[in-house]
Amino acid sequence: MPKPEFSEEYQEELDRKLRQMHKNDMVSVVYFSRGEFRKVTGMVARIDSTAKLLKVVDTKIPMGDIYEIEEQRHL
Repeated sequence: MPKPEFSEEYQEELDRKLRQMHKNDMVSVVYFSRGEFRKVTGMVARIDSTAKLLKVVDTKIPMGDIYEIEEQRHL
C-alpha cells in the first residue's frame, strides 16, 4: 500500500496537535510504516522538532508518517 497523501488543511491540523503535545502526555498515534497503518498508545517520551521525530514509549515515529493523533484523557 502506498503512503497516503494528506490535504494541506489536514497536515496543518496534525502540526497543531504536535505543537500542543508535551513529554509525558498519554496519546494514541496512528502512523504509516512499511506499507500499513499501525497504532501505538502510550506516554510521549520525546518530541524532536529538529529531527521531526515523535517517540511514544519505545516507538520512534517520523512526524511525516503520522496519520492521526489522539490525546488520552484521564477521568
